[in-house]
Amino acid sequence: MAKATFDIPTQIPPAAARPLYAGVGVTDLVVETVRDYVADRPKDAFGAHRYSLADTGLDAAEERGRFGSYQRRYDVPDEV
Repeated sequence: MAKATFDIPTQIPPAAARPLYAGVGVTDLVVETVRDYVADRPKDAFGAHRYSLADTGLDAAEERGRFGSYQRRYDVPDEV
């Protein structure tokens, strides 16, 4: 299992990623296509979606308590 966020494809230097991709059968053409796709669609280029737990009737402190052990185990940062 791999953890991925929006920023990961833009943070890994191509030279470092190439052996990783090759190990799972991803070709240079696929890497270039994905890199171009991401570059052409920067984060928030088409507007930003902003959501809050309050919009759903959930309490942020309560939800952090429910998911805190998961966040610590898998190094998932708070997003809000």
